Amino acid sequence: MKVKVREKADFIPIYLPEELKRIPEKISDVWRNRFMESFERIGLNKDRIIKIYERMLIARYADMKGYEMFFKGEIPGYFHSSVGQEATAFGVIEALDPEDYIVTNYRGHAHYIARGGSVEKMMSEILGKATGCCKGKGGSMYIIDFSKGILYSSGIVSAPLPVAVGIALGVKIKKEQRVVVVFTGDGATNEGEFHECVNLSSIWNLPIIIVIENNRWAITSHVERMMSSYNPSLRAIGHNVPIYIVDGMDFFEVYKVSRKVVEYVRETSRPCIIEALNQRYHGHTRVDPAYGIYRSREVVEWYKTNDPLLKMRLFLINMGWLDEDEISELERRAKEEVEKAVEFARKAPYPELSEVYTDVYTDYSVEL
Repeated sequence: MKVKVREKADFIPIYLPEELKRIPEKISDVWRNRFMESFERIGLNKDRIIKIYERMLIARYADMKGYEMFFKGEIPGYFHSSVGQEATAFGVIEALDPEDYIVTNYRGHAHYIARGGSVEKMMSEILGKATGCCKGKGGSMYIIDFSKGILYSSGIVSAPLPVAVGIALGVKIKKEQRVVVVFTGDGATNEGEFHECVNLSSIWNLPIIIVIENNRWAITSHVERMMSSYNPSLRAIGHNVPIYIVDGMDFFEVYKVSRKVVEYVRETSRPCIIEALNQRYHGHTRVDPAYGIYRSREVVEWYKTNDPLLKMRLFLINMGWLDEDEISELERRAKEEVEKAVEFARKAPYPELSEVYTDVYTDYSVEL
């Protein structure tokens, strides 16, 4: 007797989209008041949550626009999309103080927008224009802006980790109260730098938070094929570093845990790891479509039923803070802001040839 082997997609529960419609239409005032009391204890209120949702929309549309331009050949170099991972970016960064430092990676567009970065500067940088946040010299993989506390990014997997450790060491030597956050991916934890940096952070007691954005696929290989543990953060246990594993598709969960972790790291000058389980909707590069090579269409569409922006949208509506028309208006304004930023970037000039020799080295003053 032959046993039919079913594809993974066959196991996807088809009722999930219907379950999203079962959220109660009305919430009691008592429940709403208690809910907001708990939010206010962690620094959230109605106006701030709506503003965060607006910025998340901008991050989503900017990333989608960049991905579209990349496939049309308009962007020099590469463009790596982070669509689907916005809740992790905003949840962590909203928990930081303005003086804290951030080290990002080549999938860092949402990190920059979450930090309050200019969409015009980001799109200009992606197109290699002089008006970009790095004067057009970095491109999509190097969205760096010192004015926002974003000190480094890299197109090399795991390269931001040792740089972040160095920044955290500098913070400790200067006896500052800053926290350093570095964003990395599940694939980067297979590099030697991950273990070296976690170890040094632990034995040197550095104020650093390593955020692992675990989308489970790295570039094109599932974690089950690449590592012995489904959760790469568990590797840090051997280095005596606390870890938190959170739903990276839920802004509120990421934010709540991040506030706790930031407070701990700031007070103790000890490292900590947050592993955010999230999903990347798009492929890694132009030759890697969203589905068809290593992920089926059904799987990717299943991911989207847990979309972080959908969760925020339903929350705002069910709290009675915004209705469908107001949500649509926010979406329209976000798209318009992104389109204006793209047109600005398209018309902006390229850097002058003489600029190739600037911003390469810097002189440091030494006090004797």
